[in-house]
Amino acid sequence: MNRDENRLPVLNSIIIILHYAIGYTFLYPRLISYLYGKGFIVRGTNIAEIAVYLFVLVTTVLLSWPFIRYGWKKYVEKFPQNTKLIGMMQLAMMGCVLMMGAAIYLLTDMETSFNQQVIDEARKINLPYVAFASVVFAPLVEEMVFRGSIYNLLNRYLKKGTAMFITSLLFGLLHVFDGALINNYVEVVFVFMYGALGYMLNYTYAKTDSIVCSVLLHMLNNALSLLR
Repeated sequence: MNRDENRLPVLNSIIIILHYAIGYTFLYPRLISYLYGKGFIVRGTNIAEIAVYLFVLVTTVLLSWPFIRYGWKKYVEKFPQNTKLIGMMQLAMMGCVLMMGAAIYLLTDMETSFNQQVIDEARKINLPYVAFASVVFAPLVEEMVFRGSIYNLLNRYLKKGTAMFITSLLFGLLHVFDGALINNYVEVVFVFMYGALGYMLNYTYAKTDSIVCSVLLHMLNNALSLLR
């Protein structure tokens, strides 16, 4: 297999990034707000919000499908080794959260990030919806955006380590953005924790040459966080 098969086409990568950064995080939420005002709600969940999640998920997967298929082949080729690595990286991520979370608590008295607080509160209202968003949507879409698109684009022009660092930093910033937006600037300290988790996801992808491995690790980590 040619290594270039494990890269999304540049145009697809740009579309995926814009689709997520401008559409999902800016334009589509405004559509949700408009439709929410029209009363499209069921069981405490906005139907329009579910529709946007599905639209973003399906279009991202379609744009990435050959890349995902290649990743699956690479995962299956070394199934025992790749599965073992996923397990080891999950343990490392759990250790990272415990240690960095404890350090952040000692420095700021913050027990958890705003991002996690939102998930915990939403879980009490509609667990199936939160499980879909956290365990299916986020891993698939975020891995295609960050590892599949941003990292691979940067890696064309920068050294691998530099590309991994920038991608992980952006991943961390994404997860503290909402908290900082409501003027909780101390939230920015969680960039280090989420950035470290992003780096481990990136390492898994780079090590296995399979985006499926980082997706599975991301799914496992988010699923376990829902059970805590």
